[in-house]
Amino acid sequence: MAGRHSADDEPRLVRVRGKLVRKVVRAATASKHESWVIETKTHGTLLLKQIDANPFELGPPPAEPGTDIEAEGYVIRNELRYTSVKPL
Repeated sequence: MAGRHSADDEPRLVRVRGKLVRKVVRAATASKHESWVIETKTHGTLLLKQIDANPFELGPPPAEPGTDIEAEGYVIRNELRYTSVKPL
């Protein structure tokens, strides 16, 4: 039914591992900007965004760029709204 939500519609807390990289994202749009991304084997490339942070600001890296990390958060489309990040 339109307008109704179930528990399956809610983002789930996930833990992903991958490499932390700085990239230009949404290049072909008016929303083009630099972002920290995590390149994963399981979810592809996800934009890393801290919960409640401005999604268009790069901000400091959540870990040393180029390192393998584990991030925990909520996947929403192609973004990981993270609650924690730690180097591996």
